[in-house]
Amino acid sequence: ARGVVVVLCPRSNDALGVGRAPVVELREAGVRLCIGTDSLASVPTLDLWDDVLALHRAFPSLEPEWLVRAATRAGAEALGFDDLGRIAPGARAGFAFFEGPPSLREPFAFLFSGEAHPKGVGA
Repeated sequence: ARGVVVVLCPRSNDALGVGRAPVVELREAGVRLCIGTDSLASVPTLDLWDDVLALHRAFPSLEPEWLVRAATRAGAEALGFDDLGRIAPGARAGFAFFEGPPSLREPFAFLFSGEAHPKGVGA
């Protein structure tokens, strides 16, 4: 269906026992996907990064770059905000700050290790 966007909330799906969304099949079909949170009624926090990590654990074949985009730009696009979710001239960038070890060489490996959690946000 043209214009349809599916918001993936993997922690809520797990908590409610409704199964996992067919993410790979949806991507292959060209459905627009983004990652979101649901409600404190079904998950202990509304930390979007926890849902990103849950999706990564459930679907390890998903590329880290795709997961980051699904949690940022894709959500902004789904809501019709063309000036959010990206770093570009004229856009309103938002940032999440992560603290990593000084010897960090592989940022995506660190981000998806389960050890990285945002230390702050800014705009």
